[in-house]
Amino acid sequence: MSHSHSSLPWLDRLAASLPGYSGYRTAASRRQADQTLRQAVAHRLERAAENLRNLRNRSPQRDTLALDRLLDHIERVRQRVLSASAGVSSFFEARDFRDSKADALHAIDHAMLEVAREFEDLTTSEKYPDHDWLVHAERELVDLEHKLDARAQLHLMAAQGDASKT
Repeated sequence: MSHSHSSLPWLDRLAASLPGYSGYRTAASRRQADQTLRQAVAHRLERAAENLRNLRNRSPQRDTLALDRLLDHIERVRQRVLSASAGVSSFFEARDFRDSKADALHAIDHAMLEVAREFEDLTTSEKYPDHDWLVHAERELVDLEHKLDARAQLHLMAAQGDASKT
């Protein structure tokens, strides 16, 4: 991330990083913001997977098993990202909710995008993936999965908070 964006509010940071990201404050913008974020994260994971497939093709046969496992994990996470909010229609249909709820969602989206960027950057390293590198890569994917869990919880809380007002 550019340091010039680090002092901006979450929504502004995301808008600077993701053209078309308008945030969650209004019901009208929620679906598009969610889709824009999920597609950007999934795209970074796909590019990381492509980097690893290229590396695997250049690797000695005995070293490909660990890379194959990592590629399988990337695909599982990528599929999860692509379907992350599909079942939370109450979140998308909720009336406008407080800025603090939207800001929490923007913050977790920003964190997910950053982890995806870091993971993609990790896969572009010229360093051959040793055991430590593979462990680090797995940790990045697990971190992204935890952020997906936190994001799902925030979506539910945002929708439930709006439902309790009715």
